[in-house]
Amino acid sequence: YIVELSVDGRLVRLQLEELIGGVEDDRRLVLRDYFHDQPSWHLDEAFTTLATISTEELVDVKVAAHRLHLLIGEPDLDAGMSPRGHRLLARVPRIPEPVTNRIIDRFGSLQKLLRATVADLDEIRDVGESRARAIKDGLARLAETSILDRYS
Repeated sequence: YIVELSVDGRLVRLQLEELIGGVEDDRRLVLRDYFHDQPSWHLDEAFTTLATISTEELVDVKVAAHRLHLLIGEPDLDAGMSPRGHRLLARVPRIPEPVTNRIIDRFGSLQKLLRATVADLDEIRDVGESRARAIKDGLARLAETSILDRYS
């Protein structure tokens, strides 16, 4: 259809690219936030499965969680799942991915990460005091913005 529309088709294509720009990164971060590696199932396999999952399966939360191996054991949708912090740390500028991974590994959950002090962050390899302070300030700013967005 885009080819047949000519000039309008190019406009539609640009609008589509603008709409889906960054979605791949967000999808990757969301999956990383809730995924836990298992001996027989790895993150790359979950990404491949997510790309091939049908719309019907994606809408059924229990089926989607089972296909992506997000629920360990018997699927219990009442069981709580907490994010690990990948999405929030990705929005803090100038943190290399290896450092982000060490921070996530150290604290394990977003709640523990948000409660961490500058000294706690400074203990992690390659963080340092100035980066620890920048991370703490960035997380506080993002949390404040998130709270304000809920009430506006």
